[in-house]
Amino acid sequence: MREFLRRIDQEFTEDRARVMAAVGVLPFIMIMGWALIRMVVWEWDNGYTFGFDFTAFWAAAKLAVAGNAHWAFDIDLFDPLADLAGRVGGYLYWHYPPTWVALLYPFGWMAPPTALLVFSAITLSVWTWIVVATIPVGTWGERLAVLLSPALYLTIIGGQNGVLVAACLCLFVHGVFQKRDWMVVLACTLLLAKPHFGVLMPVVLIALGRWKAVGASAVFGTVFIVASVALTGRPYLDAFIANFHTLSTAIDSVGLVRLQYSLYAFLKSLGVSQSIAVAAQVPVALAAIGTCWIAFRSEHYGRDLQTATFLIGSLMISPYAFIYDLPAAVIGMWFLHRAIKHTPIPGYTLVFSLVWLTPAVHQKLFNMTGVSLGFIPMAAVSYVVIASLMKKNAPTGQDVALDAKHT
Repeated sequence: MREFLRRIDQEFTEDRARVMAAVGVLPFIMIMGWALIRMVVWEWDNGYTFGFDFTAFWAAAKLAVAGNAHWAFDIDLFDPLADLAGRVGGYLYWHYPPTWVALLYPFGWMAPPTALLVFSAITLSVWTWIVVATIPVGTWGERLAVLLSPALYLTIIGGQNGVLVAACLCLFVHGVFQKRDWMVVLACTLLLAKPHFGVLMPVVLIALGRWKAVGASAVFGTVFIVASVALTGRPYLDAFIANFHTLSTAIDSVGLVRLQYSLYAFLKSLGVSQSIAVAAQVPVALAAIGTCWIAFRSEHYGRDLQTATFLIGSLMISPYAFIYDLPAAVIGMWFLHRAIKHTPIPGYTLVFSLVWLTPAVHQKLFNMTGVSLGFIPMAAVSYVVIASLMKKNAPTGQDVALDAKHT
């Protein structure tokens, strides 16, 4: 305990305390201001309330606390409860696995405004941790670009969980490099709440030969799944499995396609059939898996490029990926920038800018064109990752720093 406190005292310097305070306050001020403008001047979107999607999260948690979690799949029972949480306009087909309901369970004991406030505070705190932990003190321009990204605004205002996905991915890769298996296991277990973003986790661990972490993650993941099913009840699991068709219908609806950035969504918005759109997504997923495998099989690429490959690749696999899941892409681009800034790929600044802006303009562009265009900038940044890996002799930012230290 004394050693632990001594290390905290060494790490928590006055300068770092100022940075943490600023990082925590700035997004709150910016988000509240932006939300006020959006709701008052732009009238939100069709009158949707602040934290719109969280009303569904709270309703599911409330049903779970009452012992009727499976009612979330009955829209006639679920929607009125979400309306009690303050939702105005629209509806949401419930489609989350028992693991996400288990994480939401404590919110079912709270009143809706309190639950939203706590959920938003957790989201902001997690985002603060990500920014402080990944971006060195002194790089304020880079920090602000990450801190004030539209992806964060969309997640907070929509009451969504994209920042929590980013946190799990960052915690995982940090644990991998620091050789802290408990971090790896925790990240793998928590991301079972949205498992389609965790596909690259076992790829990384196997590529590095971290079999102990693989085994531990499998054990704790299984325990978490069993505990979640026990908490939500067997009827919930049966309803979740039985409602895949309803989920497919919801995902294919115009209201959700306009929020997705995958190749699948791009093709669906062009009128391509679902079977062809899903088939087209498969090569993209395989490319992300293969690229990540190559990056982590050799230490030559450096940790910055490996981290960027993992974070961005994790977002490219699933056909069901939404723009509020893009906070991880912002962090990934920062690592990619640090990896290639000494040997840049032509046009990468423009690509980064387009990805950064995507959450802010995606829905507007869809309303104008009828096409889900988010896949284009995400494909472009994936190209930058692959092109950077192909430059095998290009030093990363970390390598340059190490070379300077040794010389």
